[in-house]
Amino acid sequence: MRHCAHRPRPKYPLHRHSCMSDTRSCARTPKVNRSAALPLVENTSALRSAQFASLQNEPRRQTTERMLYSPCGYASQSPVVLVVESEPYTMTLFDPELRQRSRAARVAMALLRLSHAVKAISSDEVKGLGLTPMQAQALLWVRYTKPFLASVGRLAQALGVTHVTAIGVIDALEREGLLTRETSHHDRRVTLLRVTPAGEEVVQRLERFGHTLEEALAGMGEHELATLEHGLGAVVWSLRAAGLLQVAEACRGCMYFRENVAPGTSEPHRCDLIERFLSEQEARLACPDYHPEHPQGLLSLAAE
Repeated sequence: MRHCAHRPRPKYPLHRHSCMSDTRSCARTPKVNRSAALPLVENTSALRSAQFASLQNEPRRQTTERMLYSPCGYASQSPVVLVVESEPYTMTLFDPELRQRSRAARVAMALLRLSHAVKAISSDEVKGLGLTPMQAQALLWVRYTKPFLASVGRLAQALGVTHVTAIGVIDALEREGLLTRETSHHDRRVTLLRVTPAGEEVVQRLERFGHTLEEALAGMGEHELATLEHGLGAVVWSLRAAGLLQVAEACRGCMYFRENVAPGTSEPHRCDLIERFLSEQEARLACPDYHPEHPQGLLSLAAE
């Protein structure tokens, strides 16, 4: 058994079969007009489009190069090359051509690169403490969040992880004696987290956590920082409105906070959202339900 000898074997034939024919056409396939040959072999490559009407409004199109072969799998002496335009596809931030034309893409890519740097910085800042960056964030979150709001579910939202992952982080900190759990007195379905004395010591050693980024911004002028804060604030509040991140801040500046409504008492302030009076110490701790009166910038009190 031998292959058809009337044509040279192509580099990538669609099918290879043996036959007893020495004629110019394969006995197992019908004769066809070469100009109407079917595209039995397709070599696809993403070729860059020559023109873009508008990268913001019109998606980029992908082109496909096709090499046509005869039905028996052997290329013709003059293969036909077709360039076919396919459906539009979306460009990615990793495409440098998009970043050259779109400021939003450049900023988004910068934020993505910063997130990678933050991971490296966080890992470096917790060296020697026996903690992972996520465990350090969890411990600091519990320490600086209002005690009656420091629940497991809210911690998961703050870390941007699932409930199961948050439980794993809490278990590790509890084994180290840094955190404890207790049931809420107001709702026994809610588990609250507390920092132990040993955890307080670790928190003190974490005082430098996150300061590397702050130092990187120290070289910027006040006007540049204000502009950056305003722009980042728009992104933060947009993502929060979409439910993609949590913003926890102290009470002042929140639309639900009423300051000094009961002067001379141990709990002079009040939160209309949870309908509860607050002490000064509680008012200074972060609240995951913080809603700024004027969501411009990262914190409504930044300009005060």
